[in-house]
Amino acid sequence: MPTIAERPSIAEPPSESDIFARVIATDEALPPNVARSVLAWKFPNRDVARVRKLQARNNSGTITDRERRELESYVRVGQFVAVMQAKARLTLKNDRGKGKVSLRHRSISQPGVAEGAPPVNLRSVFAFEP
Repeated sequence: MPTIAERPSIAEPPSESDIFARVIATDEALPPNVARSVLAWKFPNRDVARVRKLQARNNSGTITDRERRELESYVRVGQFVAVMQAKARLTLKNDRGKGKVSLRHRSISQPGVAEGAPPVNLRSVFAFEP
């Protein structure tokens, strides 16, 4: 039976992050030093502030098309970082047991999240406070 990553989509074409997740969904682990480096990735404060401003404009209905595209770019980069950090965490967790890393892809695009797939927590990627 094909995995979610292998199933053809009938609704939406795959997003950049969906495609990227399939590329890195191999069982090969990152070197531990690379995994630790990936876990340190975060958006600079300037970008976090910009995302907050764009989200506020989006929520109030005053966002321009250009700003919406910018916000969507931030989300795609955030999804990329989230996928890479998930693989890094699995690498470090499994490095202790020397097992294989298994990052089975689930769609993380919005909308069209695969049924049962956990949502991407962009709060952690963007270092938002609750």
